[in-house]
Amino acid sequence: FRRYKKKQLEDLVRKSGLDIDKFQYLYFSLFLIALINRKFINRYRIRSQLKNVNKILNTFLFFLCKIDHVLKSHTPFGVSCILIAKKTNDKNKIDSDN
Repeated sequence: FRRYKKKQLEDLVRKSGLDIDKFQYLYFSLFLIALINRKFINRYRIRSQLKNVNKILNTFLFFLCKIDHVLKSHTPFGVSCILIAKKTNDKNKIDSDN
């Protein structure tokens, strides 16, 4: 997998000939937890982050994700992102140029 910054991903998608319909960050409420985990706790360990989590922690993380759902696209950053693009309609571009 690859990690992209927002600008890099948008440029890549546009260079591919697609129009960006929507871009939003996901898991805003988990950002601080993920940052601490990646920078300090798991800094020297390279392994999967998929593992069993106890029920209390899982409930807490589920609650944080619900906060994200309420905030939706109003978050300035997050742990992950989603970009929705569509194929460029060249006919509409030509019509709008005239």
